[in-house]
Amino acid sequence: MTLSQVEYFLTVARELSFSRAAEALYVSQPAVSRQVAQLERELGVALFERTSQGIRLTPAGREFQTFFRDTRHAFQELLGKVRSSGDTVRGTVNIGCSEGWDLSEFFPQLSASLAESYPNLTLNLSGYNHDQILHALEREEVNLVITNESLLHGHERLSSVRLTQRRGILLFSAQHRLAQKPGLALADFKNEPFYVTAPPSMREATIELFSLCADADFLPIIEYLPTLSAAYMKLSSGRGVLLCNDWMMAKNNPLFAALPLHIQRGISLAWLTERQDPLAQIVIAEMRRWFDQKN
Repeated sequence: MTLSQVEYFLTVARELSFSRAAEALYVSQPAVSRQVAQLERELGVALFERTSQGIRLTPAGREFQTFFRDTRHAFQELLGKVRSSGDTVRGTVNIGCSEGWDLSEFFPQLSASLAESYPNLTLNLSGYNHDQILHALEREEVNLVITNESLLHGHERLSSVRLTQRRGILLFSAQHRLAQKPGLALADFKNEPFYVTAPPSMREATIELFSLCADADFLPIIEYLPTLSAAYMKLSSGRGVLLCNDWMMAKNNPLFAALPLHIQRGISLAWLTERQDPLAQIVIAEMRRWFDQKN
């Protein structure tokens, strides 16, 4: 039994809907169903009764709902007492983020806040390409990742929470022939290559791009590149564009220009569901608190 299984069960019990619970938890419905089913197998009882009108708690489900709510409350009280003595918390939390992002808006403040409460807790931040960041998490090279929400779809081993939304931008060379065009719009780039720093097999990296260009009535010309550095090299030649968000560090580089788009891109914090790392949970709670105050 894991804390995630309990949390998923309590959320379904509150919502009386697997789909609404999945939305509240920012995970897929199959992930919720699987975690609850695993909990039912471990407990040896059915927690929900499925009917034509929906779902409802079984008598055993109601008993466990009360028990788990009380237990969670007691756990939070105990965790608060432990955390109040920050010297007892020691270790390192490794965080991966999408390559090229500028996290200076919050990461130094987050680190300082944690250092004040937990002087022996260290944060390490590393950048990864789109097709490597989740592999790093699954290999446990990192404890947490900060990445585009769209990249998490279909990864049922992961739990995640949305931190914020960032405006989408098109990045291109400041020397591009369109850079000084008045009223520049996405459709002006319909004959330009759109660089994608992920392999063709990673469909999540292109779904949003195809949807965005469809709204502008054209089909994008996609060129797949292995790294962000390769994309920057291509952009510096004066051709092509890169779809990203306004956390991209390069948008402040005078060699590049950026076209703001009308889309908002979800940014999520993700971790392995089965790994209940207490140090990582401290960082998750602090990061959520910081963004809840800012959003």
